[in-house]
Amino acid sequence: MTKLKAYNISSQKEFRRRFNTINLEAFMKKVLIILSVLIFIISCGKKDTKIEVKDGVKHISNSGEEIFKEIKLSEVFSIDLLNNKDSLANCYSPYFKMFDNEGNLYIGNEKTSLIKKFDKDGNFLLSFGGRGKGPGEFISYGNNALNIAIEDTLYIHDDASIKYLLFTKEGKFIRNMENIIFSEIYSPTRLAKDKIIGLSSKTTFSENKKTAFSTTSVVLFNDNMKKIKSFDEIKDIKSMKIETVEYIEWSKLPFDQELKLLPVKNGFFISKFSDSKLFIEKFDLSGKKVMEIEKSYRKKPFKDQKDRDYYGFGKRYKNRKYKRSVTGLFEDGKHRLWVATPNDGEKKGTKFYIFEDGIYKFSTILDLGLKSELFLGGISFVGDKLYLFNFDDNFGVKCYNIIEE
Repeated sequence: MTKLKAYNISSQKEFRRRFNTINLEAFMKKVLIILSVLIFIISCGKKDTKIEVKDGVKHISNSGEEIFKEIKLSEVFSIDLLNNKDSLANCYSPYFKMFDNEGNLYIGNEKTSLIKKFDKDGNFLLSFGGRGKGPGEFISYGNNALNIAIEDTLYIHDDASIKYLLFTKEGKFIRNMENIIFSEIYSPTRLAKDKIIGLSSKTTFSENKKTAFSTTSVVLFNDNMKKIKSFDEIKDIKSMKIETVEYIEWSKLPFDQELKLLPVKNGFFISKFSDSKLFIEKFDLSGKKVMEIEKSYRKKPFKDQKDRDYYGFGKRYKNRKYKRSVTGLFEDGKHRLWVATPNDGEKKGTKFYIFEDGIYKFSTILDLGLKSELFLGGISFVGDKLYLFNFDDNFGVKCYNIIEE
């Protein structure tokens, strides 16, 4: 009886040893399978995003399939510019809009030259400026591309007198800034307290005066709007045949080849003209290129001649078959790059590709009710909010929270 028990105990130990060995082997096999799957997934991810650094420039090539993500907009507030409860806030002919560093909104009224100020919650605060030739008054103030808020100072351009009028954020007039050649400066944006980035445009002619060359380059200004550096290596040159020097059909220029500039805190982005891929470059505050971003992209053909004309390509550009790939650049409150592109899908709206540190994350389509794929000036990202401006129909402003599903 004792021997039998001993035998049984010994057999049980041997069984457990073998069972544990089998379980360990099975477990290791499962681990190896899981690791193999993870390695495969990671290697696929690396194939989709290729990163190389050469001469201090990070080259990021994003390939692979698109990832669509649903984004919803939740309205925070709206501003009625026609029938506001505060009659002083009404703006019957809105002409430009701008934000200061606290998120306050300023809207210019073209007919009265008054400027309306609203806080970040959409509440009307005050009105200042006005039409005239006295201190703090405008003859005809400039459009959105010339106006800028720098720290606590607002710079509003008067096209007729070719000068800037400087105001505090409370609407108090400070002084005029004379001798600004506004025809060479547009789209200025503050990068830092003493740095402003903008675009400079000049036109020259060939010796026989039959060809006009329009050159757009990026320019860095100090806080007195004086040019301190021009990045001539980042320039876009367009040419066209003309009949006379006195008459140039600027509307016939291929305007969709103009530089798309997005100033950010530590530099700026520029989109390069392409109809077959997304190609964006990033530069630091000194103008040194630090990053190149590429993303595979399916060409979007023109639907018909009317569609081609709408994009600025008349009959002289009849050989052009595809739309430009990048129509706008934006940065959200998470410092992600939003690249607007033409949308020819079934879902209506503006299509965006979203990048984080140059790496493609996802795509989304927002139905913002815009009439044009090209003119995206009615969109502004301010912090974690998206502002939509309608200055054509009902003269209103809407502010949305961005909700990611």
